[in-house]
Amino acid sequence: AYLADRKARGLTTTPAASGAAAEGGVGTGAVAVAAAAPALTAQQEREMDDLYRRGIAAMDAGQPDQATHFWELVWSMDPGFQNVTELLAQNYLARGMESFVAGDLPEAVNRWEAAVRVDPTDPKALGYLQRAREQTERMKMMDDE
Repeated sequence: AYLADRKARGLTTTPAASGAAAEGGVGTGAVAVAAAAPALTAQQEREMDDLYRRGIAAMDAGQPDQATHFWELVWSMDPGFQNVTELLAQNYLARGMESFVAGDLPEAVNRWEAAVRVDPTDPKALGYLQRAREQTERMKMMDDE
């Protein structure tokens, strides 16, 4: 249901060939991870696919933290696997916004930094992070007065 909803809204990408390190938006850190990793075995590819699907199922079940865990494992093995970079970045963005709305600015910053780590060109993540850091600085200045 989660992936079907994203497809209906045009938010998914077509699956990339496994091992492709340079899916749009993946930064040099992610490319370095993929480039340094040895070629995956067929068993590892099956495991990645299982973890990816478990992440989708966790989102469908309303368990975004569990989904993040599964997708982080996939992303660490191959950032170019299907659309895991996009899913992970969007999950971090949403979770960061939830933390922000709940008044937990440090946690929001942590989550938005994670979004930038997986997709350093995401304009929303960069904007949210910049504004949150500016707000943090203003709060520090007020405390110093």
